[in-house]
Amino acid sequence: MINQHFENLRKILEGMSEDVTDVCKEALASHGDTQGLSAVERMVAPRGVPQGLTPGTPRNTPVVAPVTSTWSPVDPWEGLAAPAAALTSAAAQPSVVTPELLSSVLAVYGVTTTSSHVATGPTVTTHVLGIPVGSRVSSVVSRESDLARDLGVDSVRIIDRVPGHPGCIGVEMPNKTRVEVSFRSVLLDMPESEGSPVVALGVNTLGRSTWRKLSDLPHMLVAGASKSGKSIFLHSLVCSVVARHTPETVKLVLVDPKRVEFGEYAALPHMAIPVAHTAGDALAALDYLVAQLDVRKDMLVGSGHRDIQAYHAAGGRCMPYVLAVIDEYSALMMSGGKGTAKAVEEKILRLAQEARAFGIHLVLATQRPSADVVTGAIKANMQAKAVFRVSSAVDSRVVMDTNGAEGLRGNGDMLYSDDSGTVRIQGVMVDDSTRKAVCRGGTP
Repeated sequence: MINQHFENLRKILEGMSEDVTDVCKEALASHGDTQGLSAVERMVAPRGVPQGLTPGTPRNTPVVAPVTSTWSPVDPWEGLAAPAAALTSAAAQPSVVTPELLSSVLAVYGVTTTSSHVATGPTVTTHVLGIPVGSRVSSVVSRESDLARDLGVDSVRIIDRVPGHPGCIGVEMPNKTRVEVSFRSVLLDMPESEGSPVVALGVNTLGRSTWRKLSDLPHMLVAGASKSGKSIFLHSLVCSVVARHTPETVKLVLVDPKRVEFGEYAALPHMAIPVAHTAGDALAALDYLVAQLDVRKDMLVGSGHRDIQAYHAAGGRCMPYVLAVIDEYSALMMSGGKGTAKAVEEKILRLAQEARAFGIHLVLATQRPSADVVTGAIKANMQAKAVFRVSSAVDSRVVMDTNGAEGLRGNGDMLYSDDSGTVRIQGVMVDDSTRKAVCRGGTP
């Protein structure tokens, strides 16, 4: 197993520039890992002085050498599909249920409403209803399927607290037709970011584009059954940073056990290391991230800064953000044996606990959110969760500790939760033509 691990690490090191290889060697030496250090030295033949560095340059220089590339961010208009329609109530064709009908049916369930506001998003229509003080909503929440039947709709989701509407509940019902959310429309709404990269999430139930700065985004857990839109969401995260940022500001580490999702990104200059496919490759990629973490920690502690934002604000040398996306995490854990699975989980836990402050952000995605894979320690450290339609309420509770994801409509319909709360979002559509347009952003 050890020999195979070093072989996988050798393959990754061969794709690195020499300065990044030296970062790994320095990290191994600082931790007294003589066996690993000697193995790395045997694997990599001397390749001279890296471009942009002189023989006298210290080797604990930026984690990725600030060599200017010819990559230019994509024009948000060129080559990207236009929105199918404006996100208005007319375009989305909201549910046929009127506020009056909804109020009358809720009265049968013992809930009296005092006011109503209707908001139409790309996938669902939300009725915001005021209720008297002391009303018991829990009895209706437990009977969502009965309420959907009585209203004549496919599904109903009740929100017991609506942000910005105190004393109200929300009732979400599917639209007659949904609006496809184009990548371009959200890209144009996203703010220009001078510091941290921004990633697109989609459009919420009010029809507003939703995004997060990478610096504000906790490590993310993504779950969803087949055809739920999980893989498209991962593409939207990758394309967001590639379309708006150069390789000097953000780097990618991608793990693709299926071998079919991330292959088109392999030639991007944003790639820190080659795309990993096997459990051994993934473990070597995690070793690379841990080495990056150790070096960045030494650099920030030595310069007296507590996180990457403070380091950049003080004019520190180039230290790009790193977005690490691991697809099919459960399959990865099962394919490498118990020893590899334990090693992978230990490294992921360490990165989840420490890496965010140093500009390294993890995204774990799985089709099978079982408790033996999504452990309590993983959930506690992956504070952001994007949950698409899952097969059962049990799977929903494993990821989110609550029901709801089993009733989503699929095709990008998700529940996103982080420190600010839970919101329902329709993810952006990133098809083959969109990915090709983004990857044409420049010549490596």
